[in-house]
Amino acid sequence: MRSALFSFLVLASQELPWYDNYRNYCLPYRSPPMAKPLVTEAMVFTAATELQAQGRTPSILQVQAHLGMGSFTTIKRYLDSWHAQQAEPVLAEAPPALAEEGTRFVRTLWATAQTLASEQVAQVQAAAAQQVAAALTAQAEAEAAVVRLETEGEAREQALDEHRREAARLGRLLLEAQAQAEVAAQQVAAARAELARQEEHGRREVAQLAEAVTALQAQVTALVAQGKGA
Repeated sequence: MRSALFSFLVLASQELPWYDNYRNYCLPYRSPPMAKPLVTEAMVFTAATELQAQGRTPSILQVQAHLGMGSFTTIKRYLDSWHAQQAEPVLAEAPPALAEEGTRFVRTLWATAQTLASEQVAQVQAAAAQQVAAALTAQAEAEAAVVRLETEGEAREQALDEHRREAARLGRLLLEAQAQAEVAAQQVAAARAELARQEEHGRREVAQLAEAVTALQAQVTALVAQGKGA
């Protein structure tokens, strides 16, 4: 009997590896500790409502005492949400006739608003179209002005080129005239020198001629005198 029991325990220890040995297998099982229950929002809301029904103002400590558990931070967070909901006004339901009249009024108001909006949109579109047309006109005028200025600029550039060419031609003519004037001045100077030389030569010839005439007159006078003496 003992041998059979020992064999069973050996076999069980081999089939169940989480049991280290016979002693561990024989230890009693201990269950893990139970988790601490958590306080939920619904629990805090219920406790606060019950305290309010009892005529007491729900506070964190009173809700905690009423529930018998819960942390200060958790109860405060949920209790703040409960107070916020309590502060929201409760709207009374309107009578069916008033609701129908309100619906009809809202529909009429919506239709009027749509009409006004359509009219405003049409006005805005018309104004935008006018602004676009004015902008296109201004753009066309600006482009025409640019073309005109470019054309005028080209014409002015051409005229300036012509003036430059004419000035260059006149400059060349002036240089040629200056060269010709210098040559003419040299020629005039040479002519004046030649004229002075010829004038001097003529004066010498005239002087020689005058001397010859004087000598001839002296000879004639001498001859006449001799003729009278004979």
